[in-house]
Amino acid sequence: MCQHKWVIYGLQMYIIIQTKFNDGVCFVDILEKIEKLRKDRGWSVYKLAEESGVTQSTIANMFSRGTMPSIATLQQLCNAFGISMADFFGGNSGLSIEEEKILSGYRQLNADSKKIIDTLFQTLKNN
Repeated sequence: MCQHKWVIYGLQMYIIIQTKFNDGVCFVDILEKIEKLRKDRGWSVYKLAEESGVTQSTIANMFSRGTMPSIATLQQLCNAFGISMADFFGGNSGLSIEEEKILSGYRQLNADSKKIIDTLFQTLKNN
């Protein structure tokens, strides 16, 4: 069970995450994380807007004004990135470096290329 609390530190808003497994506190810079996920995929702001259904102006305003996305907007962005909100805030996926590289490359593919990779994985898995 995680407990979340929003805090403002300087001009940045963070979420503090504290889990029952760890008494430590972790700060997540939401805008920085969104920007990193976008850049990791090689997406423009336009592409993120297209994939998420969030308007390009909303995304641009988040970064130019430093405003935090609503929970609904953040959920749409996470859906576009192919991650859960828990993954977004958790940061540690439990994947090896090699698995992270494969997943990162997969996320940059278009839908047709993803289908080819999915078919390849199924073929390899069945052999």
